[in-house]
Amino acid sequence: MRNELWKPTCGLGLSALLGMYSTIALAEPPMPKPVVVAVSAPAMVGSFTGEYVDGAPVYRLPSVTVTANKKEELAKIAEEDRLAAFKQKGNARAAGTQFARTDVKRSGR
Repeated sequence: MRNELWKPTCGLGLSALLGMYSTIALAEPPMPKPVVVAVSAPAMVGSFTGEYVDGAPVYRLPSVTVTANKKEELAKIAEEDRLAAFKQKGNARAAGTQFARTDVKRSGR
């Protein structure tokens, strides 16, 4: 008889724990919604220096900090130069100008 008493007691204890957990979970305040804030760059506001050059007012702008990787920038410049040369060749060919190709060997046929 003693072995059969634990089954209903265990069921009651489990249901009591489940009931306590659900009341605690419902009592906790819900998580706040994330707030999205748009961060804008500070406005570039210049201050008038009081001078005019060629009839136009001269303004002093705030300093700007530029950070770059020299190796990457040199690679970008080289790629831009290569593309510009390629486009120039393409435009010259379209206009009828012939370029000598040194990378192709001609056969004796």
